[in-house]
Amino acid sequence: MRVPIRSRLASWLGSPRLPLHLALLGILLGLPALGVGWQFDDHFHRLMMVGAEGIEARPMEVFSSLMGGPEVIRHWVNVGVLPWWTSPDFRLSFFRPLSAISMWIDYQLWPESPALMHLHSLLWYGALVWIAAALYRRWLGAGWCAGLAALLYAVDDAHALPAAWLANRNGILAAFFGLACLWAYDRWRRDGWRAGA
Repeated sequence: MRVPIRSRLASWLGSPRLPLHLALLGILLGLPALGVGWQFDDHFHRLMMVGAEGIEARPMEVFSSLMGGPEVIRHWVNVGVLPWWTSPDFRLSFFRPLSAISMWIDYQLWPESPALMHLHSLLWYGALVWIAAALYRRWLGAGWCAGLAALLYAVDDAHALPAAWLANRNGILAAFFGLACLWAYDRWRRDGWRAGA
């Protein structure tokens, strides 16, 4: 007797292995990013990481590089990173230590391979999809509704930019750790899991 496709789909969406399947699906959908290379801010971050063109390598300050005063701003204008009309008082600094560490790891392990850096981002994206699916299952139960929500999360085109742009990996990391905190907190409050506190 044939099982209707609707029943099979509902069964798959309620499967305990669904978070892993969706993580792999998210990674698979992001594979074209392996051929993108460095783009936009990635070139600037590369200069900061490797210390090229007379620029001091400051890996932990890669998101805070425009904080040195007018002479630093003038230097970045002269090398073409900033436009000629940039104010000498311009300052830019983001607090992104996890992103800086993950980028530092990239440049320690494979400094000449943007494809492997993109793979690193895609692995983080897979982890993000997995934790989102696990959180949906905690909040909505293990049925098809949570599975459908997780599937829609995994294939949402809004995730393409953070997954395919190295300089935007911080979006994936922030979402992953944010959702992991919600999952741990919910587990602590509902199940008494002390580590979640």
